[in-house]
Amino acid sequence: MGFLIYSWSSETFEDHLYNTIRPECFQQPTCKISLHELTPFVWDQAYIFPRGDAYSNQAIQKVTGVSGDFQRINTLAIFMYHHRLVKFVFFDFVEYDDNFRADPPNDHYFDVAFYVDTGILRQMNNTGRIKNFGAFKRPDYLEMTSKNDFFYVSCHYQSRPFYGEWKECLMVPADKTQLRWFDRSKSEK
Repeated sequence: MGFLIYSWSSETFEDHLYNTIRPECFQQPTCKISLHELTPFVWDQAYIFPRGDAYSNQAIQKVTGVSGDFQRINTLAIFMYHHRLVKFVFFDFVEYDDNFRADPPNDHYFDVAFYVDTGILRQMNNTGRIKNFGAFKRPDYLEMTSKNDFFYVSCHYQSRPFYGEWKECLMVPADKTQLRWFDRSKSEK
């Protein structure tokens, strides 16, 4: 069997996405992107799991077939090609304390928003398939191919007193076929 080898600069995946979409997306309220067109590597299946404790290593292996230590609080993206792991990445995020103060170590962030509601999508002037969502849904994870990997991206400036300003871009799923829920009818052992 051969190995898939991709060169990767010191730029993080998050930085790559941010730097690629920034020129277009900061000049409009929202823009639509196709994830496979922005990645510097080939993949045919991708999974994105939300930050927090929403996923376990066992759940990821059950969904993707990939085993590993993925326990972090960050958003996780796994990219596969022909059922083999190509790349996995964790997205950084700004942490807030109990008083909603932030001390961001970076000047920009790129993350995935998992909360999808029709009101937000209407504000984004969406007329596509996602309008068929229910009122408010939070999927357990996203699954996509190059045929349904569309996202809306919204970029804006954030600031907090005494902590400065940073730029933030959030991707929101633009196709309801991306949304997935864990099978809770069977308990994980």
